[in-house]
Amino acid sequence: MHDIALGHLFSTVTLYFGVTTLLDQLRPDVWLTRGRETDDYEKRLYDESWQLLDRITSDSRFAASVRKVVVIYLSDGPFIFEKNCLEKALRHVGHLKAFHWYGGWPPVADDIVAVLVHTCPELEELRLPRYLLDSEKHVTLLRGLRHLSTFICCADGEDVEDEHFPEEFQTVDPSSRPSLEELMRNNQNTLRKLDIEGWRAVSLPIPTLSQLTHLHLYTLFGEQFSWLGLILHHLTSLRSLSVFSDSPALFTLLQEHSSALSQLQSLRLEAEVAFTQEELLPLIHTIRNSTALRRLDLAFSFHDDPIVTLAGILNRESPISVLGLNLGCAGWNSDVSSMKWTDEQCRRLSDCLPNNLSSLRLISAFERIDCHTEPLLDRFRELLNLHFLYIGNVRRFHPFLAVDLAADIASLATVGVNDRMWDVDKREDGEFCLHHWPDPLIVVRLQEKFVSEDDFWLMNGVRICGLRTYDDIAAGE
Repeated sequence: MHDIALGHLFSTVTLYFGVTTLLDQLRPDVWLTRGRETDDYEKRLYDESWQLLDRITSDSRFAASVRKVVVIYLSDGPFIFEKNCLEKALRHVGHLKAFHWYGGWPPVADDIVAVLVHTCPELEELRLPRYLLDSEKHVTLLRGLRHLSTFICCADGEDVEDEHFPEEFQTVDPSSRPSLEELMRNNQNTLRKLDIEGWRAVSLPIPTLSQLTHLHLYTLFGEQFSWLGLILHHLTSLRSLSVFSDSPALFTLLQEHSSALSQLQSLRLEAEVAFTQEELLPLIHTIRNSTALRRLDLAFSFHDDPIVTLAGILNRESPISVLGLNLGCAGWNSDVSSMKWTDEQCRRLSDCLPNNLSSLRLISAFERIDCHTEPLLDRFRELLNLHFLYIGNVRRFHPFLAVDLAADIASLATVGVNDRMWDVDKREDGEFCLHHWPDPLIVVRLQEKFVSEDDFWLMNGVRICGLRTYDDIAAGE
């Protein structure tokens, strides 16, 4: 019984290195004093990480229970001692199934890839900074893996990698980058989930991707669209598609190949620009014909009244149960929003929220005055299955109080407002408590922290309102 409990509690080990120092910079509107409480928190995370590393190397039964290792590296320190201890620990977890790295990749960490490949041959999930794929050394090592089901090597909107690009990777000639073909061929019978930059994907032979059920393409444009159209007809098992592109040509392509999307269950479309109603017309046609779709994330802005487009896609009887909407400004640097939050507009939006909605992420530009949200709150109360709700305001101030949302929505299990998230602990007598997520987990958002995989899908890679990314910090914004 003890071994069973041990395996359940520590099947996933999360290691933190230099977390709180960076988080001081990530909240631009909050003055964080590095007092005793902050220092104690950072020290506790650091101490727990060392205790776990030591336990892995000294307790064989504990090491045997570890199936997933997550490293959150948000430091600019030398990392030499930490790297040596991590490598030593990895040599004791030969049955490791998953290794996820979040953050920059210090040059001294290069040997970690070699240790993973040689010590953990049964590795099924791997998440690494995307720029490691520019290194022939790393790609050659990765070719030794034969059982990957999930391969994530692509930065997303809220990833924590960009500022720590090793300098030698910033000027690599694209034509000289190593091929991923052999790596994909070695894993084509097991690979189900691929998260990769578009230009890397188009160079891969279609048969190596034929078993994919989840595909996330970052930055797709130009000639790459024709490749996507071709591959959609070959990926007959595809159930989840996510594409980041600022080109409306993507919507036209999806309409032209909508027959190939009839079995699609999840669709996420991301962009940093706003699209007009005319540009979005093909998308309306595509979604209407995707009858199996139950998760939809429209992570782009609307140039015109967004409700006109949404009303053509969604209504109270729609089968969508997981929904993400960006009703904010036309791009992150714009102050103009097409969502005015008039009473009429809010009522029309409320009618677009499906009855069986279980998870909702809504980002908009809420003003302090003339912002009529009462119809939206009334609609929330009617959604009996709604257990996850995140509301972000690009104007930064909190448009809703988490405690009020938790009190009004009986089914709510997790609530987020701007740069904060809470678990909702409700008792039988109707009382409840809010448990704030630790700051590192708000930034990284590990799947293990979410109540359901649907919630993780909805928030994975999403830019959190009120938190700056590495790009913002580097630009001095």
